[in-house]
Amino acid sequence: MLALVSSWFEALMPAKCVGFKLASFVTAAMALVPHEPAGFSKSTLYDGLKLVMVPVNEEEEEVQMDPEKGPLVLQLDGTLTHLQTVRGIAGGGQIGEKLWPQMTSTEQTCALYICAKKNRYIKERLEHEK
Repeated sequence: MLALVSSWFEALMPAKCVGFKLASFVTAAMALVPHEPAGFSKSTLYDGLKLVMVPVNEEEEEVQMDPEKGPLVLQLDGTLTHLQTVRGIAGGGQIGEKLWPQMTSTEQTCALYICAKKNRYIKERLEHEK
């Protein structure tokens, strides 16, 4: 695979781009391809749950779950939408959105807590606007 990428790279890049490292190009190209992390299996921690209670500031916040897309976030207009996770929850190496089924159980739990905190904030804001 590296030989194929190397020949493709050499054909596309002009000779004056000597300072550009092939390894950087390969790393960037591979980051764009969705993949399952090596050594990790699909998380089943929240499978089958439609509602999860999450502790937020010594109280519990209700978070609705979509079985395929994860926790739902409350919007200012009262609708629910999916939590958008750009570059994964912890930063990591993936570029772009990391989908719920691709997340580890730790990332799913972090996403759930973020969603619960956002929902709590939106509910408080909506109460103050009344």
